[in-house]
Amino acid sequence: VTITSKNTNKKEAIYLDSENDSFWGAMALEPLPKVHEYHTSCLQWYQTKQDEIQNKGGKGSSQTSSPSANDNDFDEKTPNDSQHDLLKSTIKSMPELLQKKDEIDRHIKLMDAVSDVLAQRAISNYFHLEEALMHSKILDSEQEKQLNQQLSASSKGSIEDKLRLFLIYYLCHHDVKRQTLNELITNLLTNMENNDDLNQYLLSDYNGDKNKLKALKYIIEHKKFLNLAESLGGDMDEEK
Repeated sequence: VTITSKNTNKKEAIYLDSENDSFWGAMALEPLPKVHEYHTSCLQWYQTKQDEIQNKGGKGSSQTSSPSANDNDFDEKTPNDSQHDLLKSTIKSMPELLQKKDEIDRHIKLMDAVSDVLAQRAISNYFHLEEALMHSKILDSEQEKQLNQQLSASSKGSIEDKLRLFLIYYLCHHDVKRQTLNELITNLLTNMENNDDLNQYLLSDYNGDKNKLKALKYIIEHKKFLNLAESLGGDMDEEK
């Protein structure tokens, strides 16, 4: 994955190991807020482990008393033995901690990059409006205004974001009037003025086609096919 640093504007390649990266394995399919929570918990875990190592080192260095002259029990660990064990334990745990720290740092860079893209495209606005479209049979005046605004060239978001929003609206509101549909399409086409990316999603002869969008024409034709199949199925049931 290649990201661009917002501080230096330099590109950096980040390599993800999907098999061995525990962070990726746990959070790959989760929404960003949950990923942030998980990252915070990983940082806390790392800080706790780091504090434990430092505390162990401090305790080991403070144990300066020597064994008693009458103590001949060699099976009992001396302070030097304990300090040696602590040092071995610390050295043994360091590779895992360093690997975990590298993993945490790697994913915070990725989260920062993703957050920047989401902000640039105003994805939260699309998300909330799409949720409203999917759960509302009838839009109120504020939602209609917001829908038109998001589809216009003046709003943030990629062409794909706006097409997705338009198609979700159409799929969830089959009874939309032709006049309303034409107004939304006209609003969507204003994006062509400053962006040629929309051309790939338009019919080659869209000026002569009232639907204009490839995806919209496909959905309409598919709906007609489904209605025809249901009609034929009903006729066959009646014959039986």
